[in-house]
Amino acid sequence: MKKIITWFVDNPIISNLLMILIVAGGIIATTIIKMEIFPTFELDVVTVSYVYPGAAPNDIEESLSIPIEENITGISGIKKTTSSSSEGYGMVIVEILPGSDVDLIKEEIKSRVDAITNFPKDAELPIVSQMIKHTPVLSVAISGDIDKNSLFNLTKIIKDELDGIDGINLTKIGVPKTKAIFIKPDKSALVKHGLSMSDIEREIRLNSIEIPGGKLESRYDKKTIRLKQKSKTDKDMGNIEIYSIANDSKIKLKDIAYVYEGFKDEDIKTTFNDLNASFIDVFRIGSQNALEVSEKVNLYVENKNQSLPVGVKLSVWNDESIFLKGRLELLLKNALIGLALVMFVLSVFLKPKFAFWVSLGIPISFLGALWLFPGLDVSINMLSLFTFILVLGIVVDDAIVVGENFYKYKEKGLDSRASAINGAYEISTPVIFAILTTMATFAPMLFITGASGNVWKIFPLVVIPILAFSLFESLTILPFHLAHSKDRFSNVGIIKRITLKWDKVRLKVSTALDSVINLFYIPFLKKCLKNNYLTLSVFLSMLICTIGIIYSGIVKFNFFPGLENDTISAQIIFPEGTPIKKTQEGIDILMKSLNELEIELDEEVNSQDGVVLNVLTVVGAQPYRMAASGRGTPVES
Repeated sequence: MKKIITWFVDNPIISNLLMILIVAGGIIATTIIKMEIFPTFELDVVTVSYVYPGAAPNDIEESLSIPIEENITGISGIKKTTSSSSEGYGMVIVEILPGSDVDLIKEEIKSRVDAITNFPKDAELPIVSQMIKHTPVLSVAISGDIDKNSLFNLTKIIKDELDGIDGINLTKIGVPKTKAIFIKPDKSALVKHGLSMSDIEREIRLNSIEIPGGKLESRYDKKTIRLKQKSKTDKDMGNIEIYSIANDSKIKLKDIAYVYEGFKDEDIKTTFNDLNASFIDVFRIGSQNALEVSEKVNLYVENKNQSLPVGVKLSVWNDESIFLKGRLELLLKNALIGLALVMFVLSVFLKPKFAFWVSLGIPISFLGALWLFPGLDVSINMLSLFTFILVLGIVVDDAIVVGENFYKYKEKGLDSRASAINGAYEISTPVIFAILTTMATFAPMLFITGASGNVWKIFPLVVIPILAFSLFESLTILPFHLAHSKDRFSNVGIIKRITLKWDKVRLKVSTALDSVINLFYIPFLKKCLKNNYLTLSVFLSMLICTIGIIYSGIVKFNFFPGLENDTISAQIIFPEGTPIKKTQEGIDILMKSLNELEIELDEEVNSQDGVVLNVLTVVGAQPYRMAASGRGTPVES
């Protein structure tokens, strides 16, 4: 190890080039690293989804879900299979055992599903895919005093425009609605004309077909014949002719039934601030930057609002990039404050010049880790930024130890080169093992399998590279800088005067610290070394007291502490099948409470910093959700 340290000390060009390479590589890497709120990862789950238009949940379960589950049973690597069926749609969810080849199992499932030949005639072919966890960056709420058809059409237009923005590739309508044509027969008219529901159903099916009719070929041309007869609107459907048995003539469907256009999910109501609304979720995929996606959507919303009809408005809702931006700002703020504090504290005990080179380990270690992020497939997200903040306090410890040992040899009268080599070599073994033990603490998280493993591995993939670069910098680049630092004062008068005054302060602090060490610490240490059982008893008593004040409640323990913020959320969950009227009553109660709360808050705060409550509600036969946010900071529950 001494030869390596000496080689770096005696080769200043290599040492400086390595430092520049690490810093430049980290800065360049920041331009290509993915930025997302939470990491996107593939789950060890394969889904088989299928559509059977108009079928009841029981029919879908019997004709699709059960046959699929029975056919994929026995495939090696499957942990559990569950299915769900709703009107017109069903899904089989297959959980894969950790460590299994998901792609191979997915192909085997697809082969067995494709081999099933007794699916219903009108059912669409099942789709087999691996579940991918995507977190929306934000949502765009479209709200206003507008009818359902206009809102539906406007939502489709805005979704298409969002999809057309460069850098946005995935959007989904939050509560998708499907247009449908509803037919309500008049019972008396059916009896009058001697018709039944099956007669109407047969005629509608005959007017909704599209089948191949063969080909016409000649010496010079070839054409395909298709028989196409589709009724696409309520007007077309109403004009379908049906044979009247009683009158021996043809009548139109609209004469015996009420035909109108509507939506399948009429029992689901979405409002934003008490206005009819729909919302579109915008996602970040691939290498896209969540902050850039948010910026582009906010710019689009601002421009689009200027061209919308009066009373219709677009609003950005639940913008998660706000939290990512806040975490980034917190990291930079903590890093700068930490760097300044480290330099200040070290300058009190060491010379400011030495303190600067020691503190330089923080940015070099962080930028070095960022340099490796693309290769390790690590993104800048809430978890990785949290880990950066977590490791910020320990990243410079090894550099401080090396710097302090260098200063000890300087005080003994050795020159800078010998002090750097001897100081770094003497402390290299404990420094290396201190870093390796910390790495070993985080390393087991790399071997956690399953969906949770995709989350936990982020922590070691951030901590280990930072600590590795910190160790490398403290035993190579730092000794070089310390060895070539000069002891002479600056030629600039003001800097020289400041340095002399600071040295006087530093010497006083050093003298006071030496007094504490000689009068208190050394005598206490000698007693501890002579009385092993007494020492163990004292520290065991301290451990018992520590545990006692936690269990007694003097120091409270919460896994997730309560946080004060500018958000308010409310939620009511009714049992499935609850009438829409009942859920609407729940909305009215909560909206009344929120409006009263808004008035109270407005009275308490300055008018320039007022509280704005944005409320998004989705109410239907399914569990009901409602969320409110204050001061533009959205939270959904």
